Amino acid sequence: MAGSWLTIVNGFAGMRHDDEVISFNPTIPSAWTSYTFRVLFHGSLIEVSVTTEKTTYRLIKGQPVQLRHREQLFVLETERVCQK
Repeated sequence: MAGSWLTIVNGFAGMRHDDEVISFNPTIPSAWTSYTFRVLFHGSLIEVSVTTEKTTYRLIKGQPVQLRHREQLFVLETERVCQK
């Protein structure tokens, strides 16, 4: 199960991080309509939902987080929708 999660999060969602910023470069396989996962980063729980049209980032709990969607850097405080 862990291998599947890593394939989705690090592979398809393109998650990377350093000490301050968590980054995503999401893609979606052509046979899929969506995928969703949660990740804990510096004590903050983030939900990432990817569809063919958009990616939605939602802060479930914790402090605001610096997040990068492709090249767009922002602070995630509640919910943010990014177009593909």
